[in-house]
Amino acid sequence: MLFGLFIAYLLIGSHLLYDAFKMDVQVKFVGLFLLSIIASPVMFFASPGGSYFSRKNEYQADKFAVEKTGNPEYLINALKKLNVDNLSNLFPADIYVSFYYSHPPLFKRIRALTAQIKSE
Repeated sequence: MLFGLFIAYLLIGSHLLYDAFKMDVQVKFVGLFLLSIIASPVMFFASPGGSYFSRKNEYQADKFAVEKTGNPEYLINALKKLNVDNLSNLFPADIYVSFYYSHPPLFKRIRALTAQIKSE
């Protein structure tokens, strides 16, 4: 994130951004707006990478929770209750998950937890 903010800082101060939109003045507020126009499609295609790492961390957090509590049923029951309360989609499409889900779907988390139980 720090790297991205540094690049944004450089672009807002550079004439390249303003020249790309054929603007004569270099106002930082306008540059921020122009940068948001450019960054939106770029971030859309970069989001699966960030979502992947977030989901990977969730699996690690689940594993840690089970190791500390010693009972995966507590976590499984809590996840089920959260999904019911949030009216979550139980079977989202994998492509949709890769773009928009920062947490794994319920059944994949439960499958990973039960696999962890069986391996112990």
